[in-house]
Amino acid sequence: MLKYIGDSGYEVRNYILTPLSNPINRARTLYNESLIRTRNTVERSIGIWKRRFPVPAHGLRLKMETVLAIIPATAVLHNIARDMHESDTPQPFDIDEEELDYLITMG
Repeated sequence: MLKYIGDSGYEVRNYILTPLSNPINRARTLYNESLIRTRNTVERSIGIWKRRFPVPAHGLRLKMETVLAIIPATAVLHNIARDMHESDTPQPFDIDEEELDYLITMG
């Protein structure tokens, strides 16, 4: 079964791994530490991906079928860039956030 990693804000479910609130032994403490390290790694990776492709960070105002294609496409392109040793933080475009929002709105 597929498991997801969440923080303490998530409701307890059998498919979400969340930190234990009061670990009572070394094994439970190690579980929490491992979970936190894994979440941090995932969150950093998502941050790098969103800097490379700011569209997910600013919201996608498109049809759901288009969004469902864009997200994995940018993830694949991100992985290709990583394999080619491209910089994790590409140079920002000379565009301000208001202009970006306008361009997104206009399609």
